[in-house]
Amino acid sequence: MNSIFIYLLAGSVMTFGASLTQAQTISGFPPRLGSSNMNNKPVTSGNQLVPIKQENPKGSGAVFQTGPNGALNGKDNNMQTGFADVPGVTLDSNPIPLNVINPGAEFSPGKMIANVGGFPIFRADVIGDINQLIESSMATAPESVKQQQRELALPFAVERAIEQKLLYADAIRTMPDRTKLDEILSSIRGQFTELRLPEMMKNLKVKTPAEVESKLRDLGTSLRHVRDAWVDAQFAGFFVREKVNVDPEITHFEMLEYYNENRKDYYFPSQVRWEQIVIRFDKQASRQAAWDRIGELGNEIVFGASLAAIAKRSSEGFQAEKGGYHDWTSRGSLVNEIVEKAIFSLPVNQLSDRIESKSGFHIIRVLERKQEGYISFSEAQAKIKSAIKKEKQEAVLQKYVDKLKKEIPVENYVSSDKK
Repeated sequence: MNSIFIYLLAGSVMTFGASLTQAQTISGFPPRLGSSNMNNKPVTSGNQLVPIKQENPKGSGAVFQTGPNGALNGKDNNMQTGFADVPGVTLDSNPIPLNVINPGAEFSPGKMIANVGGFPIFRADVIGDINQLIESSMATAPESVKQQQRELALPFAVERAIEQKLLYADAIRTMPDRTKLDEILSSIRGQFTELRLPEMMKNLKVKTPAEVESKLRDLGTSLRHVRDAWVDAQFAGFFVREKVNVDPEITHFEMLEYYNENRKDYYFPSQVRWEQIVIRFDKQASRQAAWDRIGELGNEIVFGASLAAIAKRSSEGFQAEKGGYHDWTSRGSLVNEIVEKAIFSLPVNQLSDRIESKSGFHIIRVLERKQEGYISFSEAQAKIKSAIKKEKQEAVLQKYVDKLKKEIPVENYVSSDKK
């Protein structure tokens, strides 16, 4: 399971598939591959779980609502299609009976691709993530290439969903009072409607849940799947926090050792903040005209005018609208070698003479310079502590999921198809 790493953050479970790039999620879709709010976590009142309001929960869910023993609720094991607590959304009127879903059949949104302790995982539970990553990173690629990427990503996405579902199934089987399950899940669904759905509408720039549903359908998923994924993560996250140590002790020695072992990660090259005015040869009648013009602008600055104001008014450089300002520039990053040599050699706050390059004349002023070096341990300490904490969380949660895989039956139909 080296390709899948599981994180328990803020009471929610979130995973990263090695084949899926982080932070490439379409706005409005549940960011299973993005960042989380580390300050929010579920709270309890007596023996009852009270879902908190979270901005970015993650998880994976199923089309079917499931009971505490893994049984499907609803008549004749049919897929439930109502979404009564989210007004304005009507899902398919022709539900797919579970007993006609053939794991070996052609993929469709209602096809069951895995089963975890009686809890089904459907194609629509994973295909949305895959499609949103493909569309964000290779939207103009031919459909044949996109399909190839879907096939490559699918096994990783299914494995991720299985791990998430294992935590959900474990929470169901170990909760102390199952009579409160419906009440808890209903409360969490209410939080989705109140918090997550309005956020999705804002991010997707739509006004109704029906429009959100339409966009999710384009990705091969649905609002029900997104909601159930949210609910699963919130519910499982609370119970997992009770069973694994997600706040490990981190010693000063561990942090210092990490810093020394990864010192190259804290190196920074020489950098300069600077400003300039530019007069281009291709915009003047002659080289002499360019020489004269930049001299006029330079004299205005010498006699008290703001370089930024002169640049905005008269410079022909690409940063003219920003007053000729260039933020921290690392050595070796500029194409213009003459300008780079100047900014790394000129005294700070001293206006240069005319500097000639292939494109034109420049007058440059260095605002601030940082010599190359390493971020100190004290400066890096907070990030180091966070990195070590994440590593320890991964390890303890990975161990727990491995334990669940031995206790809870898992059927992965995608893996079976490829053998």
